[in-house]
Amino acid sequence: MALAAGRKVWVPSTGATAEERPYQLAEVLSTDPLKCFLVGSGEFVMPAADQVYLANTKTEKDNTSLLMISDATLLANTEERFIKDEIYTFTAHIVTSVNPCKNLPHLYDEKAMTAALNDRHSTKAHAPHIFHTAEAAYETLLKGGKDQSIVVSGISGAGKTEAIKYIMRYLCWRSTAGGANGGAATKPLADLIMVSNPLFEALGNATTVNNPNSSRFGKFIRMRFENGHVQGALIDTYLLEKSRLASQQAGERNFHIFYQLLAGGAPDTLAALGLPPKGPYKLLGNGADPFMYIGVRAPPPPGERRSAEEQWASGRWVLGGSSPRSRGASTRSMARSCASLLCCCLPR
Repeated sequence: MALAAGRKVWVPSTGATAEERPYQLAEVLSTDPLKCFLVGSGEFVMPAADQVYLANTKTEKDNTSLLMISDATLLANTEERFIKDEIYTFTAHIVTSVNPCKNLPHLYDEKAMTAALNDRHSTKAHAPHIFHTAEAAYETLLKGGKDQSIVVSGISGAGKTEAIKYIMRYLCWRSTAGGANGGAATKPLADLIMVSNPLFEALGNATTVNNPNSSRFGKFIRMRFENGHVQGALIDTYLLEKSRLASQQAGERNFHIFYQLLAGGAPDTLAALGLPPKGPYKLLGNGADPFMYIGVRAPPPPGERRSAEEQWASGRWVLGGSSPRSRGASTRSMARSCASLLCCCLPR
């Protein structure tokens, strides 16, 4: 489709905003010479013809369905959907997402999981969602009996950690309540798999300047199914950022586990471990208040802050064995190990 006067187009941005918004919407005034005015600002520009991209008139669930496909229209389609809280978009069989940096519970509740299951078997165009990807993998596993892989990738803060948890939640739900015969028997195991996530986050996640719950390690998660029912999970970890244990950049924190121990530990427990509640601890912000970096701009009151830390760690003390006694032994061992690290670096 050729350029013509009155057509909406995308032209390269200039100035300080070019890096954040590489393209601007414009309208063609004339084609010889090519002259456009920027929608919104009304400024006139004369871009090179090979740097002008025709705009689409509507958004699409799948980027490959766009009439005009270019870097500019792919970004525009994704952004317009994101503004409407439609954070997922298909690009063929790939699901792309934009981190909304806010809670959207309606996207992940049981109603949404049921909708994804029904949508997968519908003749209508599928709605883009990570649940759709999880259902496709689960269904193919059942029908073909071959291992399936789901790759979650993105820059720091893109939402990979949360996406993985939602995928695992869907697979556990699907194998127990989502139509799998006899799945109720394996529900306790599925619940245990899900409650293990805070434990791994406590030991391997930390607050950075870009992300309050950044994974500082890579992980490869394997879930085992038999006859459609989840039978267990194994998580391989690698490339842990061990240097963070000794020092952190300004505005960043050590691994969550240390703050959770101090925030959630009862006074008598901390005293038995030889841990002053407020430190200062060299391992935590180089001696600064251990609770000053909590991943939000304005720290909440002390009482609320403790609750937030305990929410990060919900379930972290209930793993490690099948009996309360073995779980308690695992808890004490972990607490002593963390306390030893903190105590050896107390200012003398």
